[in-house]
Amino acid sequence: MTENLQQKPQDSSDERYFPRWEVKNRVLFQLENDLETIQAQTRDISCAGARLSIQKKLSPHQKLKLVIFLANDTYVSVNGSVVWEKTVKGEDLIGVHFFNTSTHIQDLILKHAFELNKEGMMQHLFKGWDSKK
Repeated sequence: MTENLQQKPQDSSDERYFPRWEVKNRVLFQLENDLETIQAQTRDISCAGARLSIQKKLSPHQKLKLVIFLANDTYVSVNGSVVWEKTVKGEDLIGVHFFNTSTHIQDLILKHAFELNKEGMMQHLFKGWDSKK
């Protein structure tokens, strides 16, 4: 289920504290106060949020309860809020900001990203650092 996890290149207009990695993993979510479970797929993920491909129109500020599969047998449960929605090439996408995410969950996401893309993670962590000084 996990596809090639790669760190997304970022231009200076989209600098983020937490790096995002392109990954296509299964996501299950429920809207706040709703029992219906909806399936989606990540397009990228970080410790602070994710971009999801969805089959249902959502609006900014909607609250979600998400289960994100980092691998077939590894998942995290997080709360999120839709921060944007748009359609790109016929695909409905939303940006989700995680909130009240425990350090443990953030560590799991980072650990998973690091195990699958050590070089990209190291480049982000040490960006701008000159080891020759």
